[in-house]
Amino acid sequence: MKKKTLFIIIVVLLVLGAAGAGFMVILSQERSRVEEFEYSLIDMQNVADGIFEGEASTLMVSVAVSVEVFDNAIASIRILQHDNGFGGRAEAIIYDMVALNSHNVDAVSGATISSEVIRQAVYQALRKGL
Repeated sequence: MKKKTLFIIIVVLLVLGAAGAGFMVILSQERSRVEEFEYSLIDMQNVADGIFEGEASTLMVSVAVSVEVFDNAIASIRILQHDNGFGGRAEAIIYDMVALNSHNVDAVSGATISSEVIRQAVYQALRKGL
């Protein structure tokens, strides 16, 4: 019985090790995709009034937003879609964007990848208003 228990423990540890390694590979790929996002300065004085939609995604995170601009300011941001796994709390980033009137804000700690994808989607929406 002890040999069977030891065998099961070894198999479980190997499976957990492989799953952990796989997760680390995927996380590395996610970070690489986020680093590929390109941004340029958006002068809100040049963004027309209106409602603009933007999208961005990586392998694990997909975001669609609607950004309302009024009188050269971000009036509101609505998240239309956020497929995120564990990054739901990243949605709080939209309040900073509205308050600072910019897509260029800090990521939410612990939800960096989702934060960056949301930020990219807002950036894409604002570009449509230029």
